[in-house]
Amino acid sequence: MTDIEPTAAHDLVLANRILAREDVLDAFGHVSLRDPADPGRFLIARSLSPAQVTAADLQVLDLDGRRLAGDERASYAEVAIHAAVYRRRPDVRAVCHSHAAPIIPFSVTRTPLRPITHVAAVVGGDVPTWDSADLGPDLLVRTAPQGDALARTLGTGAAALMRGHGCVVVAADVRALTLIAIRLVANAEQLSASLQLGKVRYLSAEEIARSSAAILAPLSLDRAWGYWVSRVEG
Repeated sequence: MTDIEPTAAHDLVLANRILAREDVLDAFGHVSLRDPADPGRFLIARSLSPAQVTAADLQVLDLDGRRLAGDERASYAEVAIHAAVYRRRPDVRAVCHSHAAPIIPFSVTRTPLRPITHVAAVVGGDVPTWDSADLGPDLLVRTAPQGDALARTLGTGAAALMRGHGCVVVAADVRALTLIAIRLVANAEQLSASLQLGKVRYLSAEEIARSSAAILAPLSLDRAWGYWVSRVEG
């Protein structure tokens, strides 16, 4: 694990374990963290199930997805997602790509995935959908042009759906990323159930801004992170 800052490595391993425990990630999907020592690099595990990631599995990649240090085994096939987001968004310090089942229906229909509860405000307003078919039939994001196109769709937001595939979630730090990724999936489940009952009242822009600021405040983040850590370590 040479050249990887220990605290960052520890937090990244925990994020992998937490997101697997909370059913955001399964055998597939991945989480990364911008290197706190060098914004031109990021940390990510080798190609491995997130629930099995340890510090010894981490790699350091540059913003073109090339391995610079760490585990020498194969990287995830879609590191281009992470590299593109870090290139385009200097404010982003953590990225997650998942295939969580509850979000897929929103990626293949015209039904918008918008927050309906205060804790889901962190996902922002309408979550845009990127369609890989615009660049060919490959549903995986393997190339820089694909990654760049996805990052453009993400824009300045916290999340974007990927048609028939999954989503990408980003944040200013790994704890906020974990919270947003979990709440995105929970909101999709709750919204799907609500739509079966009748017309849905979504959060207003003002409610989203106010609730998001409260949920992402350090006190709330520390409380949530402590809870999730206790579930994976307990």
